Amino acid sequence: MPGQANLFRYFRQDADWKAVPTSRSAKSAGNVNAAMESAAKKHSATYEMPYMKHAPLGPTMALADVKADGTVTVHTHNQNPQALRGQLALMLGISTDKVVVRTYSGPGHYGRSNGGNAGAEDEAVILSKELGRPVRVQWMRGEDFQWSTQSPAGYSDVKIGLDANGKISAYEVDHYMPAMQDDRPIGAVLAGLPTMDAPSDNGQRLNNTVNGNSDAWVYDGVLNLEERAHGTWQVGQRESPIVVGLRDHSMRTPGQFQQNFPREVAISEAAALAGADPIQFRLDHAKEDRVKNLLLKLREESGWESRKSPHAKASTGVNGVVRGQGVSVMFRTGSYWACACQIAVTPSTGAILVEKVTMVVDPGVVVNPLQLKRQVEGGIVMGISHAIYEEVAFDESGITTKDWQSYPILKMSETPEMKVVMLHRPEVGTYGQGSEAANALAAPAIAAAFFDATGKPARRLPLRPAYVKDLLKA
Repeated sequence: MPGQANLFRYFRQDADWKAVPTSRSAKSAGNVNAAMESAAKKHSATYEMPYMKHAPLGPTMALADVKADGTVTVHTHNQNPQALRGQLALMLGISTDKVVVRTYSGPGHYGRSNGGNAGAEDEAVILSKELGRPVRVQWMRGEDFQWSTQSPAGYSDVKIGLDANGKISAYEVDHYMPAMQDDRPIGAVLAGLPTMDAPSDNGQRLNNTVNGNSDAWVYDGVLNLEERAHGTWQVGQRESPIVVGLRDHSMRTPGQFQQNFPREVAISEAAALAGADPIQFRLDHAKEDRVKNLLLKLREESGWESRKSPHAKASTGVNGVVRGQGVSVMFRTGSYWACACQIAVTPSTGAILVEKVTMVVDPGVVVNPLQLKRQVEGGIVMGISHAIYEEVAFDESGITTKDWQSYPILKMSETPEMKVVMLHRPEVGTYGQGSEAANALAAPAIAAAFFDATGKPARRLPLRPAYVKDLLKA
């Protein structure tokens, strides 16, 4: 594998992005090239997302009992027992009616077992069959980090043209991300037993290398738009003698997280180029009333200071703290979302503290307000942790992340003030999804707030202190 330090060089120079068709969004329209050539001002930048772990706080475990008659019973915590039955039957060469999976509540891992296994089930089955007795397998922390799947890394190239009035005349983006979902049970792979195929250019819906356009466009006032998405094999997959590599799997708001971060950070930077307030800039490019009402409510509820960015007092070298504000927007599965973050940056240490997050959600009909509020608050905490801490470390041969020191996450003491605003819109007549999206909005809002506080663009996650200090020196 290329190793963590060389990942994005590898993506640009060595990865094969031409083996699968490029996806073009349905919203692509107009003549982007002509509009970009005539633009009064232009923004062009690359944005990078790291590998991140699902990282359940509790251990992954399973208990398997393979009887002499060939029947199999597995006790586990997973999201898709039906798929797990099929995977275990394939591994053993038996019919699925001989496999019983009993599921229980366990530590959440936000998507990694939605295709079947959570990690330890197949290993417990292999050992139980060999020993002829029930076997429980529990992954310790280092084993979970090394052998579980991860949310795929990726990068995006964004170009924005502004006309003489400071409005977006052209928007162009190319998203690059390897295959997202590898459902193969890792114990079966290591043991050389049958599994489904690894993701490939001719795979089925879930195990292929195509990268779709996942981030719904909400700025319909932009007339010239071009969105493309490029896919490839998992890193190290084709080079590995057992076709392992860095096995990826969907994590909450999959694909759209990797695409919304570059879009929303770039929109905030374009607003700065236009000398416009970031919320007003978005309002000026939205046509959908639900988007406009969402942004107006966010401005009201968050205590937003309407002005251009960076802040007039933005600084990179003060003794003390500088503060900034940032915003992001998303539409996902029938729900509109907007987020504002207020952060404090300590330039001398590179530390970022998120002080307040305001999240406004319009799902149409709000069915269960308390549960929606809980989902949003959980997503906010998860998203802040992604933005400022989480990144998988790996070298040429494997993952080197092994514990909570090498993979830090947000601490309870760092939890910000959170304000969740729900827009109950029964006249919409439908209800949208509330369990995803909240985790993806914090990162672009925090990056925009960092730019507002320091005047330095942050185009890569996570914003750990060492990286922040490098940014401030640049």
